[in-house]
Amino acid sequence: PNILQKAVQGNNTISVGVREIPAEYSDETATIKDVMSLAEFKDSILEGVQEKFPGAKLLDYGETKLDNVSTYWVKYSAPYSALDINVEGTNLQYQLLHKNIFYFITAGTLSREFSSSEPEFKKSIATFVIENY
Repeated sequence: PNILQKAVQGNNTISVGVREIPAEYSDETATIKDVMSLAEFKDSILEGVQEKFPGAKLLDYGETKLDNVSTYWVKYSAPYSALDINVEGTNLQYQLLHKNIFYFITAGTLSREFSSSEPEFKKSIATFVIENY
């Protein structure tokens, strides 16, 4: 029901998650705009991120298209601690719904490196194509 692919280079990470929605809960022609408004998307992402990473901050959000499919996106920063390491990361996440499948694409790195990595993240994310087998 869920697939996750992840690519890491240095401090940079891009991951793609896929989650199928049972047909009885959705219409195969539905897009993310049919499921929630942009404001609802932003609020739900921020709430989830702040729950997991107290101190997380919303930096920006909006609507675009990936592979000609309506897509919502959000950019946020969040503190992260593991063992004795404390870092601040910034993530860019895109979500879309196509034929009962949710796609989650997230790219992130250390906040101090994000501005230099963001153009490459966007270039990589722009290559996303939905394959219909």
